Amino acid sequence: MEEDLNELLYEIFDTLRLHNLVKSGNDFSRRFLGRSERLYSYIHSSGNEPNLGVMLGLYTRLDNMCWQAIKEKEHLNAAIFEELSDRLWEAIRAESLRKGPHRRKKHLAEDAPAGELTI
Repeated sequence: MEEDLNELLYEIFDTLRLHNLVKSGNDFSRRFLGRSERLYSYIHSSGNEPNLGVMLGLYTRLDNMCWQAIKEKEHLNAAIFEELSDRLWEAIRAESLRKGPHRRKKHLAEDAPAGELTI
């Protein structure tokens, strides 16, 4: 089952906040999404899907946190970060496959005979 990117993003934020790894949505936007401090609140309030590049950066940061927790023998944190990063990776993969190439709409030229399209 494909996971909704927005819902997963909200869950990741809540988990990081619960573990005192972020203080606010602004902090999360800067440190984990790698963008302006208002991005998370914009996504949350508008319901717009986050950019796949932003989500890939978040995945990389979570994966790094997982490896750091393993290195420091913090097995519970490692398991949490691994589960989140695995789910995020699958959501990113599914979303990237779902999106097709952008297609320009073809318009009829005003002086073209019927049935002929111009690009």
